[in-house]
Amino acid sequence: DGSKRKNKKNGASPGGTESKSNVFLADVRTHFSAVERLIEDESVLLHHILSLVPKVPGLVNKSMIKEGKDGTPRLNGTMRKKMGEYYHDILWRTSGQLIEEPLLWDGARDRIPMGLAHPKLPLVIATLLKDYVSAQLGDSYPSLVLPSIHIVIEVLNLHAISASWDVQMVRSLAASSRPKTQRVILDDSSHSSITGKLFNETVNSLVHLNNRCIPDVLNDIVSHGLHDPEEFPFLEEMHILRRLQATLFACRNWVETKSAANIQSWKVADFFIINHGDLSRMLPSFDLLQICDHKNVAGTNSTSIKLFSHVQSAVTQQVQTCQTKIRNLPIEQNENLCRVCRTFCLACLQNVFPGGKHWGKSGNNPVTHGSYVKDYTDRILLPVFSALAVFPTETQQVVGRLAVKTLCDSWLEHIYQKKFKFSEQGARSLAADFAYLRQWVDASQHLNDDSKRYLLLLDSIRQCEGVAKLLQNSSGKDVAVKPAKGNKVAPGELPQEDDSPVTQILEAIPPELYVTNHKKWLSLRVGGGGGGGMSLPFCC
Repeated sequence: DGSKRKNKKNGASPGGTESKSNVFLADVRTHFSAVERLIEDESVLLHHILSLVPKVPGLVNKSMIKEGKDGTPRLNGTMRKKMGEYYHDILWRTSGQLIEEPLLWDGARDRIPMGLAHPKLPLVIATLLKDYVSAQLGDSYPSLVLPSIHIVIEVLNLHAISASWDVQMVRSLAASSRPKTQRVILDDSSHSSITGKLFNETVNSLVHLNNRCIPDVLNDIVSHGLHDPEEFPFLEEMHILRRLQATLFACRNWVETKSAANIQSWKVADFFIINHGDLSRMLPSFDLLQICDHKNVAGTNSTSIKLFSHVQSAVTQQVQTCQTKIRNLPIEQNENLCRVCRTFCLACLQNVFPGGKHWGKSGNNPVTHGSYVKDYTDRILLPVFSALAVFPTETQQVVGRLAVKTLCDSWLEHIYQKKFKFSEQGARSLAADFAYLRQWVDASQHLNDDSKRYLLLLDSIRQCEGVAKLLQNSSGKDVAVKPAKGNKVAPGELPQEDDSPVTQILEAIPPELYVTNHKKWLSLRVGGGGGGGMSLPFCC
């Protein structure tokens, strides 16, 4: 057979190596030509159908039929055009809908179905098809098949959204159910929990998938100068926003549950990793999220688009509410930290703080700080400072300030609640205890120098030192707390000179100025009542 010998000679036989290698050669024009041939075949079929329609008695109105040159009945031009448009519209839309199952789930011996492959594969194919659709005429598909191509793109995108979110969300929920908080060091050397990292990746993926819907508007305006609002991928946007809302809700529940458990057991390291590490890395994704308001389709006559816009507005509001709550979580959790820290401080002082006899002793012996102070600071501040070592300066200062303030306020609260009476010797011993706190903070190896300098200038420490000064006053007169001459630094403010030594700043304002109620503390002196000096009339 000559044809067989010719095929064998050209290497076109099934066993030829050349034919196998040609399968992997990308030829876009051949791809477009195949679609064009498919349209031609369907056009031939349509021509036969339209030629048979007028021959069926009573199928169409007689006004739509005209007599051809050969005497056979034919459809007039207007009717042929309308029926042809209707045929192609139904044909290609139905083709796009029927292609989903074989496209995603039909496999072969040498490959797995696309639906079981990595979600990046359908996403890349959808992007490639979208580029072809938005290309200029001649470099794209014929306009007749564009409805079918749009449906294919939508099917691929929806599958990528669903498949990627399912995998990521299952991993996030599985990690969040573990009793212990497992940590990991990221590429930027920052610390994160595994669960927080997975939630961040899920949110970031959904945000980028959502933003892929928005550039379609810009691309269409640039390419054609006008955008049809009804071509917006509403279905893709709804699938993404619903999954984003569910992800944010699950993340918020995980943060609140884990934070409550960690802070109640004083596992501050895990508490800080979740609230000041994981949540802070999620905020940039919130800023990247772009949500279309769809005001340009307010006057559309399409009922489905009106329904999509209404539902999208409701889901968008839920997403934004979840974002606001997650942004406020670090502040809310810091308040919980202060409440629990106060409870731990008072419980610790109840066990280690010396009794009243210790503070009422008289004499002029040299004083040193009590042994309880180291125990107190090590139990409360040491876990906090150790956990803050991996965080930036801003976090060290914010959280460190809350811990030191709560420790000092609880210290003073315990002293006043117990109504201890202080001799001058006891007051000097208390001053030495407060001075040790300052030394302990300054000697900490966990915080950087800027953070330690910031903490050493806190009003809470100065208030403690002011109380000790008031209790040492045995003159029987009220203490004058006028600022030093030429001092321009108000309480609670940092000086303008950032390079000023801490000692110079502390000497600028007497510590008694930070104590609000002098009589309250002067009443705790041995033999003292409400303080010396002239008493005010009752009416004042």
